[in-house]
Amino acid sequence: MKKQFILLLTALMLAMPASAYAITTEQKEENTVVLSGNAEKAGEKVALDVFVADKSRNDVEDMKKNGEKLTDVWVTHLETDTNDEGDFEFSFDVALPSGRYTAYLGTRDKQFEPYTFAYVSNEDFIQMAKIIKTVDADRLEQIITDKSECYVIGISEEEAKAVNVKDFAVVLQKTLNTLPFSGDNRDEAWLTVDKAYFVQMLNESKIADIYKEEEKVTGFADSGIAEYYKKYTLSNNFAADFTKRLSGRSFGSYSAYKEALPEAFVLTMVKNPSGVGDVEEIVKAFQGDIGISITSSTPATVWNKLAGNDYANYAALKNAFDSYVRGGSGIGSSGSPGGGGSSGSVGIKASVPATGNSVNSVPNPSIPVNIFDDIEDVEWARDAIVTLAEKSIVSGIGGGKFNPNGNVTREQFTKIVVGAFVPEAEIVALPFKDVSADAWYTEYIAKAYGKEIVGGMGDGSFGVGMNITRQDMCVMIYNAARALGMNFELSEDTFADDSLISDYAKEAVYALKKAGAVNGINNDEFGPLGFATRAQAAKIIYFLIQ
Repeated sequence: MKKQFILLLTALMLAMPASAYAITTEQKEENTVVLSGNAEKAGEKVALDVFVADKSRNDVEDMKKNGEKLTDVWVTHLETDTNDEGDFEFSFDVALPSGRYTAYLGTRDKQFEPYTFAYVSNEDFIQMAKIIKTVDADRLEQIITDKSECYVIGISEEEAKAVNVKDFAVVLQKTLNTLPFSGDNRDEAWLTVDKAYFVQMLNESKIADIYKEEEKVTGFADSGIAEYYKKYTLSNNFAADFTKRLSGRSFGSYSAYKEALPEAFVLTMVKNPSGVGDVEEIVKAFQGDIGISITSSTPATVWNKLAGNDYANYAALKNAFDSYVRGGSGIGSSGSPGGGGSSGSVGIKASVPATGNSVNSVPNPSIPVNIFDDIEDVEWARDAIVTLAEKSIVSGIGGGKFNPNGNVTREQFTKIVVGAFVPEAEIVALPFKDVSADAWYTEYIAKAYGKEIVGGMGDGSFGVGMNITRQDMCVMIYNAARALGMNFELSEDTFADDSLISDYAKEAVYALKKAGAVNGINNDEFGPLGFATRAQAAKIIYFLIQ
């Protein structure tokens, strides 16, 4: 929402209706108006006439013929040439009263649609500034809806019609208590109204991307996120999620919105990082606000576990952090995302398929649809979940639950992959410092490592306890399928967030994309660093064993 005081309209050229020319006006201090636009042709001469809004060129010609004075209706006649990009700009003073005026523009062979804008005299603005901060919300509502007054405070009729005026009046009144609106600085005063209007648009969820709004309105640069909002490489998901977290909140004033900025930003960064390092940095920076204490003994795995998760508020983030520090899962009290399970495996188990170890030999079983009672929201994965459960490749978490949206750790997913693809693989020695000899998952990691299905994290560890990312899920499955002799082609169509996919994972991701095993999650983005869910894991494996 780029909102200037002057009414912003799009001027359509009469001679060529297929072309549109954006004209904007801005009123400077005192009585000067700047009108600018683009004629799409360099060195083109553009002529401008400005009249009182209800007057046309024909009216002026009639007035001339009748000998009437034009000083009450005619503001100016100007000419200028466009620059190399076809841009033009006119600056002129208005000596007439406040009101609406019409600009007629044209070139030698083209006529623009008449363009109407509002103008406020310095005297009228100063008079409004004397009373605006003393009136109640009801009077503000009247001003906003009165076409002869709304533009004096910097609101167009179209903008007033776009929001709930009664609610906007309340937000504006509270905002005026803390931000300036005086006759000494018109631009500053109108910016105050812009900010209140911006908050109302957020309250009504009418802003699609907060990053596309003017920074002087969003206030990022003088808020708690000033040091961070430009620092990170942000995906489309980040902007959408950040905007969503601030929308529909019913902020009572601009200051209330500013207070909510840091929490929304931190939670958005945790959910949509460009790397685990982003999560560590932002959580450390705001640890006091979150209510946690990070020390040298805080496990490094905490950041991997937090990354990609959607937390509703600081309290939820704090609970997850505290749980991870204690060695838990960060979800629930049992140490598992689903609130159950055993042996640290979140209820997932794998065993040799009944018909052998070849991925092509798994038959299509009959499917008891009601085997789990919590998979209604993942209908797209129902057949996969039930089929793999019947083949003992995955299991529920108890009580007829599967917990389809729970995350899966690297060792849990390794167990699933081994059970589905190479259950009889040889157990080999492991080089990973975080895999103990007697752990429940060691056998599965050893089998997968021997088949070159899994590798380490680069620091000598396997990554035990870390939630598996979507890109690493693809790598494991791709390696397992290739170990069985399956051949793939690579997709030529890349995901919108291709730059976030690690080089080591791109072949796997685009091979499975070409095969139809993986899809984008939003706006054709893959979300490589997001964590895979139990339903997603079941779906992709099921796809490849059919």
